[in-house]
Amino acid sequence: MMMMMMMMMMMMMMMMMMMMMMMMMMMMMMMMMMMMMMMMMMMMMMMMMMMMMMMMMMMMMMMMMMMMMMMMMMMMMMMMMMMMMMMMMMMMMMMTSDCTFGIVF
Repeated sequence: MMMMMMMMMMMMMMMMMMMMMMMMMMMMMMMMMMMMMMMMMMMMMMMMMMMMMMMMMMMMMMMMMMMMMMMMMMMMMMMMMMMMMMMMMMMMMMMTSDCTFGIVF
Protein backbone atom coordinates (compact mmCIF):
# COMPACT_ATOMS: atom_id res chain seq x y z
CA MET A 1 0.00 0.00 0.00
CA MET A 2 2.68 2.42 0.98
CA MET A 3 4.57 1.68 -2.18
CA MET A 4 1.48 2.38 -4.22
CA MET A 5 1.02 5.66 -2.47
CA MET A 6 4.61 6.59 -3.16
CA MET A 7 4.26 5.69 -6.77
CA MET A 8 1.15 7.75 -7.06
CA MET A 9 2.84 10.69 -5.45
CA MET A 10 5.77 10.38 -7.77
CA MET A 11 3.50 10.22 -10.76
CA MET A 12 1.64 13.26 -9.59
CA MET A 13 4.85 15.15 -9.10
CA MET A 14 6.05 14.20 -12.54
CA MET A 15 2.80 15.29 -14.05
CA MET A 16 2.96 18.58 -12.26
CA MET A 17 6.50 19.14 -13.43
CA MET A 18 5.57 18.34 -16.98
CA MET A 19 2.67 20.72 -16.82
CA MET A 20 4.86 23.45 -15.45
CA MET A 21 7.42 22.89 -18.17
CA MET A 22 4.74 23.01 -20.81
CA MET A 23 3.38 26.20 -19.38
CA MET A 24 6.81 27.75 -19.34
CA MET A 25 7.42 26.73 -22.90
CA MET A 26 4.12 28.17 -23.96
CA MET A 27 4.86 31.40 -22.19
CA MET A 28 8.25 31.62 -23.83
CA MET A 29 6.76 30.96 -27.22
CA MET A 30 4.17 33.63 -26.67
CA MET A 31 6.80 36.11 -25.63
CA MET A 32 8.89 35.31 -28.66
CA MET A 33 5.92 35.74 -30.91
CA MET A 34 5.09 39.04 -29.33
CA MET A 35 8.64 40.23 -29.76
CA MET A 36 8.66 39.18 -33.38
CA MET A 37 5.43 40.99 -33.99
CA MET A 38 6.75 44.11 -32.36
CA MET A 39 9.90 43.97 -34.45
CA MET A 40 7.89 43.53 -37.60
CA MET A 41 5.70 46.45 -36.71
CA MET A 42 8.72 48.61 -36.03
CA MET A 43 10.27 47.63 -39.33
CA MET A 44 7.07 48.43 -41.16
CA MET A 45 6.86 51.80 -39.49
CA MET A 46 10.44 52.57 -40.40
CA MET A 47 9.84 51.56 -43.98
CA MET A 48 6.77 53.75 -44.16
CA MET A 49 8.68 56.67 -42.75
CA MET A 50 11.47 56.17 -45.25
CA MET A 51 8.99 56.01 -48.09
CA MET A 52 7.33 59.19 -46.92
CA MET A 53 10.67 60.94 -46.71
CA MET A 54 11.58 59.78 -50.20
CA MET A 55 8.28 60.99 -51.55
CA MET A 56 8.75 64.36 -49.90
CA MET A 57 12.23 64.66 -51.35
CA MET A 58 10.98 63.76 -54.80
CA MET A 59 8.22 66.32 -54.53
CA MET A 60 10.67 68.98 -53.45
CA MET A 61 12.96 68.15 -56.33
CA MET A 62 10.09 68.32 -58.78
CA MET A 63 9.01 71.67 -57.39
CA MET A 64 12.53 73.01 -57.69
CA MET A 65 12.80 71.79 -61.26
CA MET A 66 9.49 73.39 -62.12
CA MET A 67 10.58 76.66 -60.57
CA MET A 68 13.83 76.57 -62.51
CA MET A 69 12.00 75.87 -65.73
CA MET A 70 9.62 78.72 -65.08
CA MET A 71 12.50 81.07 -64.38
CA MET A 72 14.24 80.00 -67.56
CA MET A 73 11.08 80.53 -69.55
CA MET A 74 10.62 83.97 -68.05
CA MET A 75 14.20 84.88 -68.86
CA MET A 76 13.79 83.69 -72.43
CA MET A 77 10.60 85.68 -72.78
CA MET A 78 12.31 88.77 -71.43
CA MET A 79 15.20 88.32 -73.83
CA MET A 80 12.83 87.88 -76.74
CA MET A 81 10.91 90.97 -75.73
CA MET A 82 14.11 92.96 -75.48
CA MET A 83 15.22 91.76 -78.89
CA MET A 84 11.86 92.65 -80.36
CA MET A 85 11.97 96.09 -78.80
CA MET A 86 15.46 96.65 -80.16
CA MET A 87 14.39 95.55 -83.61
CA MET A 88 11.37 97.82 -83.47
CA MET A 89 13.50 100.74 -82.36
CA MET A 90 15.93 100.10 -85.18
CA MET A 91 13.13 99.86 -87.69
CA MET A 92 11.59 103.05 -86.41
CA MET A 93 14.90 104.83 -86.59
CA MET A 94 15.48 103.54 -90.10
CA MET A 95 12.04 104.65 -91.18
CA THR A 96 12.00 108.09 -89.61
CA SER A 97 15.42 109.60 -90.13
CA ASP A 98 17.40 110.02 -93.30
CA CYS A 99 20.60 110.28 -91.29
CA THR A 100 21.15 106.57 -91.60
CA PHE A 101 20.97 106.75 -95.35
CA GLY A 102 23.33 109.65 -95.25
CA ILE A 103 25.76 107.67 -93.17
CA VAL A 104 25.41 104.58 -95.34
CA PHE A 105 25.83 106.34 -98.65
